[in-house]
Amino acid sequence: MTMHLLSLVFVCALVLPSVAFSTRGKAVRLMIRDPTSSRIEAHRSVGDVDVPTVQPIITDRRRLLIEASGIALSGWILGQPLPVRAVEPLASPRTIVVTGANSGIGLEACKRLADQGLRIVLACRTLQKARDTAELLRDKPGQLIPAECDLADTRSMQAFATDLPKLIGSQSKLDTVCLNAGLARNTAAKDVARTADGFELTVGTNHFGHFYLNHLLLPMLQTDARIVVTASGVHDPESPGGAQGTPATLGALQGLETDGRACTMIDGGSFNPDKAYKDSKVWMDCGSALWSTDAYLL
Repeated sequence: MTMHLLSLVFVCALVLPSVAFSTRGKAVRLMIRDPTSSRIEAHRSVGDVDVPTVQPIITDRRRLLIEASGIALSGWILGQPLPVRAVEPLASPRTIVVTGANSGIGLEACKRLADQGLRIVLACRTLQKARDTAELLRDKPGQLIPAECDLADTRSMQAFATDLPKLIGSQSKLDTVCLNAGLARNTAAKDVARTADGFELTVGTNHFGHFYLNHLLLPMLQTDARIVVTASGVHDPESPGGAQGTPATLGALQGLETDGRACTMIDGGSFNPDKAYKDSKVWMDCGSALWSTDAYLL
C-alpha cells in the first residue's frame, strides 16, 4: 500500500495570488492567475501527469481555495487527475473511506469522486451529518454510504470498523482511506476540552483519532491501497499561517512523558488552542511515514 500526505496551505492562498500545495516527492499546484479575473487555472500533478483545468471564479476567496483543494484531494484519493467537471463514471468503481466528508475540503472531494461513480463511505462525527451529506449528493452516480465515526471516541471508531464489512460487503476491500477530518477550536478558548478517552481534544481528534482509525482499517485494505492524509501548512513556522501566534513544536514530548493522555500540551506547555491545532498537524506530518504499519507506538 502507499501513503500520501497532502499539505493544504490555506492562509497563503488567501493572501497571495498563487499557492503551491506540497506533498512528499510530488506536487499539486493550484495557480490562481488573477484573483480579480473571471476565471482561474488550476494545474494538478499526480505522478508524471500534469492536467490543466479551468472553472469560473468564485468571489469568496476562501471558498475558491476550498473547492480547488477538493479537486486536488480527489485526484490524490483516486491516484490520477480528475477534471473539474463530471465525466463518465469509471468502469471499475473503487471503495473509499473519507473522514470529515460533510464539510470543507472533504465534501468538495466527495462531490468530484461521486461524479466518477465511486463507492464512498461518508465517515462523519454523527450519522445525521453523514446522511445529510448523502442526501446533498443524491443526484450523483456514485454510491454513498453514510456512517458514524467520531474521531474523539475510540468506541465510535471501533463500532465503525466493526460495521464497515456489513456496509461495503464482507468480501470487499478498501481501495483508499482518506484521513481528512480536522478540528480547530476557537483561538480564544481557555478550557481544555478532551476526547472521550481523555486526550486534549484537538490533538486527540486530528492525530490520535486518525491514527487509531487507520490502525483499525489496515486489515481491510487492498494490497495496493492508498492512505491519503490531509495535513496543513501551519505546522511549518516559516509558512504564513504557521508564523502567526505561537509556532508548532512537540519539544521532547515532555507532556506525554509526564502526564500521558492527561497532558495539556504535547510539549508540556500551558494550553494554547491555536498551537494545539498546529501541533496536531506536526504529528500528522511526522507520523505519516509509519501509518501503513503497526510499528508506530505512543
